[in-house]
Amino acid sequence: MSENQLVKAAIKYLNAIGHLAYRTHNYPVYDEKLQLWRKPRDHRKGIPDIHICLRGGGYAVIETKWSGKQSIDQKLFQKDVERVGGTYLVAYNIDTIMKAFPSKPYSGSLHI
Repeated sequence: MSENQLVKAAIKYLNAIGHLAYRTHNYPVYDEKLQLWRKPRDHRKGIPDIHICLRGGGYAVIETKWSGKQSIDQKLFQKDVERVGGTYLVAYNIDTIMKAFPSKPYSGSLHI
């Protein structure tokens, strides 16, 4: 499963069990008028692939990886998410996501 396929499968699964999950695109867009690539206005490096508003309250993000490790920017973003009480998960496969977000009724805590 490619990283893109993992993101799609994770979002489909998370939404199916009652969370609100969406992909974050944080890459430059081509400005035809200016004839250049530009970053989004509030661009920040290290933003995870998936953001989740948890059923029952709370916030979580998932950084999907096909292989390799988190970048320094991703680690800094993880610290910021955890500092404000969010949950940050690095997932290399769908099983990790399904274990952290079980399909049974939400209990108010994740199983990471």
